[in-house]
Amino acid sequence: MIDKIKKIYSSDFVKNNLQLISGTVIAQAINFGFNIVLTRLYAPESWGIFSLYMNIISVFLIFTALKLDIEVVKCNDKDELNEIIKLAYQSNTILTLFFAIIFYFLRALNILDKNVFDIWWNIGVIVILFLQTSYQILWMYLVRERVFKFQKNFKVFEAISLNSFYLMFYHLKHLGLLFSNLIHLFISNLILYLAVHKKDINLNIKEYWKEFSFSKLVKAFKLQQFYMWQSMLEVLQISIIPFALSDNLYLLGQYSLSFRVLQVPFRFFSMPMSQVFFTEIANRKRNNVNIESLYKKTFLMLLGVSLPFSLILLFYAPDLFSFIFGESWREAGRICITILPWIIVDFIRAPLMQVLYLFNQQKKAFIIGLCNIISMLIIVYFYQWKNLNAYLMLWSISIVQSIFTVLIIYLSFKVIKGK
Repeated sequence: MIDKIKKIYSSDFVKNNLQLISGTVIAQAINFGFNIVLTRLYAPESWGIFSLYMNIISVFLIFTALKLDIEVVKCNDKDELNEIIKLAYQSNTILTLFFAIIFYFLRALNILDKNVFDIWWNIGVIVILFLQTSYQILWMYLVRERVFKFQKNFKVFEAISLNSFYLMFYHLKHLGLLFSNLIHLFISNLILYLAVHKKDINLNIKEYWKEFSFSKLVKAFKLQQFYMWQSMLEVLQISIIPFALSDNLYLLGQYSLSFRVLQVPFRFFSMPMSQVFFTEIANRKRNNVNIESLYKKTFLMLLGVSLPFSLILLFYAPDLFSFIFGESWREAGRICITILPWIIVDFIRAPLMQVLYLFNQQKKAFIIGLCNIISMLIIVYFYQWKNLNAYLMLWSISIVQSIFTVLIIYLSFKVIKGK
């Protein structure tokens, strides 16, 4: 038994996971510590405004790099890799400006509340879109290069950097959250840019525009459009609730804290595991090595992590939120219980779904996701039309989300079985 355990933990897959997870654990511990203070400095309404804004941004982020950041990991040829990165940055620049114009007109036409989305938010759209997309491109290149030690240390730096800026600008209320993210993203991009340059990848943006070809961008869009629409469904699954609660910023702020807390295990384990899992299964596929055993091992790891966390929150969430973040956040604990089933099942789904992309089975997942979104929209429609209780809406969405997410996990297992 001891030899078997040693063999498991000596594998590159487990070592890489542990290295990334250790950095993420430290980073999230730092975030958690800062949140105890930040929830007492920023009102629920400030977090509500910020949450609504970031959910709008997350929709735009799907398209700004045409999902070419995923192709960076899969690419083998160096010349092809440079071409993909070049196209990604060209797309980022053009579509960032395009979406910024859309955002401006939404505000000008009073579709967005000018008291919530002032001029600083319009400027923030342009800068955050570009910097966040650039971050994704650079980060995925480093994932491809398997520089896990650097990524571990960088996660810790990010946690300290962003939360320090939150403390510095708290007197600006919701704008403090915006400015903190802008400054943090700029610094993070600079560090990642320098790290990529050490790998001899030329990222001279001026040179990229000397060989600009609109037809190549159109071709890339056509090739990647299914990935983008699939990502759109995933983002809408997260964003529909904030949009539905946008008329009640207090409740939206409570929901945003609840959602962030439930994302802790996702950031601890699921996110780094997704990166390592995708790299590993892609490598195994290239070398014709069995993938099913790795899939089962990953599933059991995710299940083992999620169960204890779920049981604690199920029985003690309101009291825990009140004790840790202050009595004004007890409502967030109640909301936490309602969305717990969906978040935990989704925690397991996130890494395992990577096999669908690898084996080109996205269409089946897309159909399931589309049915899920339609179901959620119907629930929100009745919530708005019948003026239903917000908790009834949250419970209904959580149950529907859980059912469809389980279907996707089952589909991913069917795809990987025997491979």
